[in-house]
Amino acid sequence: MHYHPCMQARWLLTLAFAPIAVLHACSTEPSAGNGTGNGASGGSPTDGGGTMTDAKARPDGGTDPTSDGGPDVDAATAGELFAFVGGPGGKIRVYLVDAASGAWTFKKDSPAGTNPSFLAFDPARRRVVAVDEVDVNPTVRSFSFDPQTAALTERNTQPSGGAGPTHVSLDPTGAWVFVANYTAGSASVLPIDATGMLGAATDTKSSGAMSHWAGTDPSGAHVFVPALGANVVAQYTFDKGNGTLVANGTAALPASAGPRHLGFHPSEKWAYVVNETAISLTTFDYDKTTGKLTAKQTVSALPPAQSAAGVSGAEIYVHPSGKHVYASTRAYDSIAHFTVNAADGTLTRVANALTGADRPRSFGVDPAGTLLYAANQDAGQVVGFRIDAATGALTSLGKTVDVASPAFVGLARMP
Repeated sequence: MHYHPCMQARWLLTLAFAPIAVLHACSTEPSAGNGTGNGASGGSPTDGGGTMTDAKARPDGGTDPTSDGGPDVDAATAGELFAFVGGPGGKIRVYLVDAASGAWTFKKDSPAGTNPSFLAFDPARRRVVAVDEVDVNPTVRSFSFDPQTAALTERNTQPSGGAGPTHVSLDPTGAWVFVANYTAGSASVLPIDATGMLGAATDTKSSGAMSHWAGTDPSGAHVFVPALGANVVAQYTFDKGNGTLVANGTAALPASAGPRHLGFHPSEKWAYVVNETAISLTTFDYDKTTGKLTAKQTVSALPPAQSAAGVSGAEIYVHPSGKHVYASTRAYDSIAHFTVNAADGTLTRVANALTGADRPRSFGVDPAGTLLYAANQDAGQVVGFRIDAATGALTSLGKTVDVASPAFVGLARMP
């Protein structure tokens, strides 16, 4: 099994609910710590069962009419809300989410190789794609999803194009899959057809040491790969006709930033990167004509008095309203909340909501932008928050659900 340095996990399996401490915008910044307490739980240690509150899915901005010939549906409201959790246990666990209460009900787990550490949903939300984060025979898997049974049925598997794949995404048409290969320092493009079958990689580029994320801008014309070790964001123009990447330079960051994941503002004027090493966020101006990013601001994801020793940045999410950005910090176990300046896209940190347990590697937001779930990987639990519609503040849902070593949590409504 492949464990790259940013994971540093000690895999735990527990099955208990615990309330969490949370910091609101009007609160005094506390030090990080774990919550305690008990609550009812369900399921078994082998199925990751139980009930709780919400998880993550990024809005897709539409559907893929080519995926099955069906009508367009609203990603925020159509279909049942499901949470998908992946990690080194070799299974993807699926939960039904009650959007009103945030409660999770375990439905089913499905085999997915050795370490399905990151998942992506096609725009029409008919299928799921997952990387298998290993160094030997690294792969990408495609699954169909049955919302009636919550079963994932594997369609096929293809090589990821390099060792240690850590991230996967689809373009806005749902016809192309992008993979970041961390150990190999590369990014690959694979076609995916209307039935969900993956084709062999059409292109692989050396995108930089420790490439950690690969995806397009909202228009799908350009591809970006934050390379943590190279300390750049590799930029490409994407040829949708043949699935190839044309080098378009690199976007520089402050020294030793360690860029990890990227998110675009819905206006497509700005983009944001969470920096793993510096525990910061960098704001970029974005020229969608040239596909170029230009860094303009870097701001810490930690409270001013908080020590950065042993802390690292992990995930980032731009709220669909464009008014807020969230980022996870590991070791100072929190979700940092930033507001967005509507005039220039710059960020102001408002507060850090504590996740109450160790190392929130991934977190996800429901398509409507009302619920956020953080995967505390080393603690083996997922914890939920409600997002205030007016202020963007995070309020604890007060419960957790325990899943062995959750590396990824994502929410999607599956019609």
